[in-house]
Amino acid sequence: MTVGGPGPDLEQLVARLSATLDPEERRLLLKEAAAAGAVWDTAERLKVEADRARYQDVDSSLPWSEAIEELGRLAGDGTIIALAKMAEAFTLCDKDRYKEALALFDQASDLFRANGHEMGWARTQIGRTLACMALSRFDEALQRAAEARSILAAHGAEARVAGLDNNLALLLERMNRPAEAIGYSERFLEYQRARGSGYYAAHALSNHALLLWRLGRVQEALAAHHEARERYAALGAEADAAREDANCGGILLALGHYAEAVTTLASARRRLLALGSPYQAALAGVSLVECYVRMGRFRDAIVAAKGLDVELAPFESIVDRVRATVWQALANAGAGQDDTALEILDTLAALVEGRRELSSYKATIDLTRAQLLHGSGRGSEAGPLLDRVAPLLRAAGLAVEAATAQVLRSAILLDEARDVEALQAAGEALATSEREGLDWLGARALHVRGRVEAYRGATSTARTTLSQAIRRLDRVHRRTAWDDRAAFANTAAKLYEDAVALALRADEPNVALYYVERAKARALADHLQGDIDVRPRARDAHSAALIDEMGQLRERLSWLQAARPGLGATNEHLRRAEPVQQSEGSEIERRIAAIWRELQATNPAYRSEAAALDVVADHDDSDVRAAQELLTRVSAELEQGAGTVLLEYFAVGADLVLLVVRGGKADALWLEGACTEIQRLVTLFRLNVTRSAGAVAKGSGVPQGLAANACGILQQMYAVLLRAARPLLEGAGRLIVVPHGAAHHVPFHALHDGVRYLIEDYEVSYTPCADLLGHFTARHALLARQHQPELRGLVLSYSHGGSLKHVEREGQWVADALRGELLAEDRASIAALAARAGETDVMHLATHGTFDPEEPMFSSLHLHDGRLSTLDVFNLELHCSLVTLSACETALGVSGAGDELMGLSRAFLYAGAPSLVLSLWMVEDQSTAALMREFYSALRRGRGKAAALREAQRALLTNEVATDIDVSGPFFWAPFQLIGHAGTL
Repeated sequence: MTVGGPGPDLEQLVARLSATLDPEERRLLLKEAAAAGAVWDTAERLKVEADRARYQDVDSSLPWSEAIEELGRLAGDGTIIALAKMAEAFTLCDKDRYKEALALFDQASDLFRANGHEMGWARTQIGRTLACMALSRFDEALQRAAEARSILAAHGAEARVAGLDNNLALLLERMNRPAEAIGYSERFLEYQRARGSGYYAAHALSNHALLLWRLGRVQEALAAHHEARERYAALGAEADAAREDANCGGILLALGHYAEAVTTLASARRRLLALGSPYQAALAGVSLVECYVRMGRFRDAIVAAKGLDVELAPFESIVDRVRATVWQALANAGAGQDDTALEILDTLAALVEGRRELSSYKATIDLTRAQLLHGSGRGSEAGPLLDRVAPLLRAAGLAVEAATAQVLRSAILLDEARDVEALQAAGEALATSEREGLDWLGARALHVRGRVEAYRGATSTARTTLSQAIRRLDRVHRRTAWDDRAAFANTAAKLYEDAVALALRADEPNVALYYVERAKARALADHLQGDIDVRPRARDAHSAALIDEMGQLRERLSWLQAARPGLGATNEHLRRAEPVQQSEGSEIERRIAAIWRELQATNPAYRSEAAALDVVADHDDSDVRAAQELLTRVSAELEQGAGTVLLEYFAVGADLVLLVVRGGKADALWLEGACTEIQRLVTLFRLNVTRSAGAVAKGSGVPQGLAANACGILQQMYAVLLRAARPLLEGAGRLIVVPHGAAHHVPFHALHDGVRYLIEDYEVSYTPCADLLGHFTARHALLARQHQPELRGLVLSYSHGGSLKHVEREGQWVADALRGELLAEDRASIAALAARAGETDVMHLATHGTFDPEEPMFSSLHLHDGRLSTLDVFNLELHCSLVTLSACETALGVSGAGDELMGLSRAFLYAGAPSLVLSLWMVEDQSTAALMREFYSALRRGRGKAAALREAQRALLTNEVATDIDVSGPFFWAPFQLIGHAGTL
């Protein structure tokens, strides 16, 4: 065979090499090619084939590198061996094996120079720049790249110059110098676009998009990444397409589209790992950590960041370590670990200290430090730091980071009464946010601007500005999935507090009520009112696999919980095994929670193009109009019950605002210091309840001293929460309470004015937010139309191994009152409940309850075949007018951002129940059984739910029920509260 150039014979060689992997046959083919001459042309043709294979299946590229090296050895040509090592080094870069790649690039460089091949040496530096970049050897890479560029330009190698420009752009981006990088990137992109739509054109577009993003040109960047992804996919370059998905996820994160960002990044990360790109997968993980921090999922962020330390360690990239660890520090700060966060930043600062090429990363670290200092009340230390870093960030072209610094600086300037400078700084950040659609940044900038305007006395202008800030924050919230939104920390709380305070200062209680409602339980309200389905759904193969995995994990968790020995266990090996079981159980719970959130985030309702959660359009008068519409809706609900008054609380710093709605009008009371005082009193009251429960468990009853102490605390709570409002309650017969923060743990119906308990004068019910009253009424009306002439009751009673002695009797009493079905002991199962949930009008669960403050989705009710968790309840399809959870602490939940109560109550409301009866503390089962008998008897007589509960509680209060103990103390009669619809069944 004669090989003379890139003609048919050379193509025949390529075809024959492609057809065999037999080493001896390949060697014979290459030997013939070496003897035929023109070996450099042959080697270059094989290099083209190596590159083509690398883009489609990275591992299939290595045989071509080996073939080039064998050809070089057979021909005795060191330059061809150098070319082979360069080809293999590129392949190792694609496999994220940068240290090995750099060693091969260096061998190739030395061989080219030893053989006097300057062009070969210069070509090698194109790839070597990438390896040095990944290993943070920046100055060395810049120096060699400059020399190589001169050589390539002198030889007229336009394509090679363009390739080197691309890698120089990437290198400068990694050095946090995107403003310098963009020129190189534009030249490479222009060159590739002029030559068609191949792999290099897609590569050019991808890298250019990355720079646009870093420069704050977010919308352009997103469009460019999407186009690059389509090009890669068309070429069959799966790993590159997955990397583009990760890039798109990062931009969705920057835009505040958190649900899309989480799913996009998680999917890209999985695919990159499967395709053998661990480094790119780790970079997607860094963006996920940032996403968790921005959503307030600090515990998840800390765990993920620690895992990334291990993943990134083999690559020795200081830059990536900085990026990951900065977000780890912010996660620690969000979790209240400020000292740990600052220590992390100190370690990072020492890592980059003295490295001129990393100066902009030092600025990023200092920006993070300033955020932490300001958040911990040390703004005087943060201010000078920001003055130093902001110019560095701007000079480097880091527009979003610079704008973040400006927002933070504006808040500090306002604290220092430098309002003119504060307004200017906030305006600069706002311009960036509006140009690029960064709603989270715009909300922060507008918040500060509104505070400046309020400081200057421009109340009306300030209210309009804060309204615009809330709208931007709403857009971010509504692109965030159910549980993630409820965990959202961000700037929401302080923004709403300032808006409420400003509305009250302007004597606009209606508008204040509107802002309070915007701040409370919006995830629950928006999803119920918008009929958004958050249940796990198999929308594709991956989500189906996740659902299967979650099912298997939950089976394992149920087994672990069942195998865990009870308090009286004497089996030594079981006791030794319990810590291991608990550890495995915790790991399983974390994984289940992660799957649950990922499945939620795939819901189409959260995508940027979805209309299901669109916010109100921006108009100057929209808040006033929306506030009046809200007041009208709420007042219409209140008028359905004669003499009904709404009491809505809202925390503003250490104070509470109480909004009293009655007769189509809202009045506002400012309760100074009430928030701090209620937190103190709730702590004391819960301590009293715990001690009372302990005394009752020992059979001694509640000691007189403890009972008197409880009454005293309830009197103090009354003085703080209600005394000022009492004149507004004259003639009222029913109160609907909307608590906030610590007040969720207050039994308002048991507050004592020094003479009487509140329940003696009023019916009392509760709601998460006032705007849900209409939903509860509508849901009840729908169920009432579906009810059979005779109410269908379902009672499940489970004594938890006999530990609840009166549960069986309670279950029988309730079943008799409802004339319903009783499932007791081994019949009281999760399976039985799920099978009957859609055919029951009233459901009563009498059992043991467990509240999990660490992960509220695992708060549960104990039934015969396992634990009915919050997660299980979300999956129920309830048609019950009333659900009663006769167990301990079923009303408790973790109060997330936006005052979302994460626990059983929210799950039952979402599952379709318009009314819930739940407990605020550990209950005593004999008094509970008596209370429930009175409650259901009153319901059967046609009393409304709130009225029936009041009758039952007063019957215990006055000792009118037959029990073996004195049940007149609030510990016995006051734990239960009614949430939702308060009328008849």
